[in-house]
Amino acid sequence: MIDYSHAPRHDYFCIDARSFYASCEMARLGLDPDKTFLVVAGDLKRPGSIILAASPRAKEVYGISTQTRLFQVPKHIHIVEANMEYYLEVSVGITRLLSTFVSMEDIFPYSIDESFLNLTPYRRLYGEPREIAEKLRTAIWQSYGIRVAIGVGDNPFLSKVVMDRYGKKSGYAECRYEDVPRLIWPLEVQSVWGIGEATALKLRRIGIYRMEQLAKAPLSLIRKKFGSVGEMHYWHAWGIDYSNLKNNGGSEAKSFGHSITLLRDYHEKKEILLVVLEITEEVCRRARRANRSGKTIHLYIGYSREEQRRSLSKSFSLSYHTNLTADIYRVCKYIFENHYTGGAVRQVGVSLTNLASDDFLQLDLFKNNEKQLKLDRIIDTIRDKFGFGALLRASSYTKGGIMVKRVNQIGGHKR
Repeated sequence: MIDYSHAPRHDYFCIDARSFYASCEMARLGLDPDKTFLVVAGDLKRPGSIILAASPRAKEVYGISTQTRLFQVPKHIHIVEANMEYYLEVSVGITRLLSTFVSMEDIFPYSIDESFLNLTPYRRLYGEPREIAEKLRTAIWQSYGIRVAIGVGDNPFLSKVVMDRYGKKSGYAECRYEDVPRLIWPLEVQSVWGIGEATALKLRRIGIYRMEQLAKAPLSLIRKKFGSVGEMHYWHAWGIDYSNLKNNGGSEAKSFGHSITLLRDYHEKKEILLVVLEITEEVCRRARRANRSGKTIHLYIGYSREEQRRSLSKSFSLSYHTNLTADIYRVCKYIFENHYTGGAVRQVGVSLTNLASDDFLQLDLFKNNEKQLKLDRIIDTIRDKFGFGALLRASSYTKGGIMVKRVNQIGGHKR
């Protein structure tokens, strides 16, 4: 066993709102979450629309999941259309409620329905972790009618994994370093937070199927096969995670990225590049808002299921920092034109990493970047004041454009 005497011990909580969209709708409609058969669909006008969430009873009795399509849902089940604006309001409200228990710097929102909390400084105030968890669960239920599952651990990794694997069933789960052999080691590698299917497949190829096998594998072998990421997974298998989450705002972000699943297959290069440009605009806008610029641009192209081919995932690093839309799109276009060999595209993503303050942004006067930066910021100001749709490129109104539809959506769904 590993000596945990030097490992940090904290009270990290991972809080997950169970079946969040469905729970929001049941609370709004005054329905009993334990008895109601309800699903939330992305678009009621499209029979092939995906189901975004289902109540516990709908999952249990009919096996409805996010793989289910609208036309597959039994007619007698209560079906509602997604209302993302309302779900965001509830999510923000829950975060505000959590801030009455702890400081905002100790709250780290992970997604619309999930947050990490560092409760370490508050144990004397609220008691033992299980007592704190019960107070939080009760407050959220009484205020919003939403049931939450809570995982507690010595670090964020342990809190997240036990919440995912155990807490969602019982409502509460706790894992300390001493519990790792009992709670973490029996888990299959692909079921653990942070290990994707591609990594799990590579692990299985060298005979590693469960977390115990990963923990007991030679670290030198894991380093050789998987590099620094593999080493992180190795220490996770022992329950070690040195993450120290602090919510310091966008200026501390490690990356800016955006991706989208398209509503249809895109085959033409011109249409795909238009989507890349529109996504690049959003990524750069976020970076400029946080006064950050980056050197490394990553482009992701995911293919339709029928293609049976690996996604395109490539990065390119510049010699200077930038957050100019034109610069980053130029790199994305270069990657695309040099690596895309045809095929139906269904997903597009762009991210900017290797960040620094805007102070590092080198202005090349021969390219008139100073003028371009001013123009980009003027566009940002107009969109911030009047909405993103107040200023769109003419190309966004063509058949392949996505922004005209998305300006009236939140999270890709209707408001």
